[in-house]
Amino acid sequence: MGADDKSQVERHDAYLICDPEVAADEVREFKSALSAISSDLEVQFQEPGVQAAAEWALPALVLAILGKPFWDGFIGELVGEAGAGVAKRLKSGVKALFRRLRGREKVWANADQIRAAIKQRESGQEAVVQGSHGPILRIQFLIAEGPGRVVTNFVFLSQLTDEQAEDATDGMIEVLRHGLQAERQQAAVDFLGYFSTTYVYDVACKDWIRT
Repeated sequence: MGADDKSQVERHDAYLICDPEVAADEVREFKSALSAISSDLEVQFQEPGVQAAAEWALPALVLAILGKPFWDGFIGELVGEAGAGVAKRLKSGVKALFRRLRGREKVWANADQIRAAIKQRESGQEAVVQGSHGPILRIQFLIAEGPGRVVTNFVFLSQLTDEQAEDATDGMIEVLRHGLQAERQQAAVDFLGYFSTTYVYDVACKDWIRT
């Protein structure tokens, strides 16, 4: 989360930042699941800039930036009587998002891959850009502030099936429910700057792996 993201979540509890190729109707169920926790949710459509990063770090088709007020409400719901309903709505929203966007992943290339394609074209060959598929969804929680800022990311890669997307959402909720809050809150107290952690769902392990 950069400076722009920081100012965004200070204006609203949560944002959905969508690639321009994503239609508003395609994020409707996912937006509804998040809105059940906080109605202060803004949806924007914008094009990411040039990228050169590992697959899990590439821009997602949909980025959910969930600020501290959203986090507090989310955790409060999870540990309360409504926890099962919150988990069910979120799982349904993620599954619907994957069902609508699967096969629409963007391929991102770094500078070396682009130069290789240009050389192919200049030599009379068919230019093929070898790149990496960006994720469909990244959920970014701002879970603690002051004196530090603590951000935790969950990256849902493009190859997940509906069932795997559901399993990943269940797993994310368990990570959040058991221990992550206390761990990151303490990190915010101890660390005076910016602290960020990213988890990527591993299909083979059926678990979230910290990168």
